[in-house]
Amino acid sequence: MGAPPPGTTTIAISQEEKAGIDNLSSMLNMSRDQVVRAWIRCDRNLEWTANYLMQYESGGQQGMEVSSPPAAAPSGGASEMKTEENKEEQKTEENKKMEE
Repeated sequence: MGAPPPGTTTIAISQEEKAGIDNLSSMLNMSRDQVVRAWIRCDRNLEWTANYLMQYESGGQQGMEVSSPPAAAPSGGASEMKTEENKEEQKTEENKKMEE
């Protein structure tokens, strides 16, 4: 097997992940490539991937091209999300002070 074609990304997956991807692909009647792209986009979480594909890809919408995936909780959970919001608010307040 030679090098992959230009523009191709190669990822490593476990046997368990491969089985999950294959199951989703057959259950949802979608191409393996489509499921893998959604799976990567959903932070390698099969449950999120299934929800994403059913919500955005099954109803005739092309979610991969048109809209963002469902908001996935960051690895730190809601507290990490709040921290990011607080940082943004802090930056905004600092900018206002600098303008005064």
